[in-house]
Amino acid sequence: MSKATHTLTISRVRDVTDPDAELIALGVKFDTYDATLLELEAIDASDEVHRATHRIWWAAVRLAAELPARTDLGRAVKARMITALVRDCGNGDGPVEQMVLSLARDVLAGEG
Repeated sequence: MSKATHTLTISRVRDVTDPDAELIALGVKFDTYDATLLELEAIDASDEVHRATHRIWWAAVRLAAELPARTDLGRAVKARMITALVRDCGNGDGPVEQMVLSLARDVLAGEG
């Protein structure tokens, strides 16, 4: 599933009674921050702006790590974050990174 499709899927879910409502809302915000980071990198934005956005991005990751994912959509939110984390923090070539990405892709593929 592409990032754009996944973002659209989670942004359509607004049911506050969903057991993962808080995680899903955080995932929507995370996807916005992640897209902003990619845009900032593409336009070679100032380090100050990039660092400020990156701090918010990491805060969303830390908050999501504290929230249990109770539904397939909640797990998909975390899987999406994992793919962004591996992209941001590593080159994706190591065996641990490859396994983590493989699991994240499996979760995302099973979401729909």
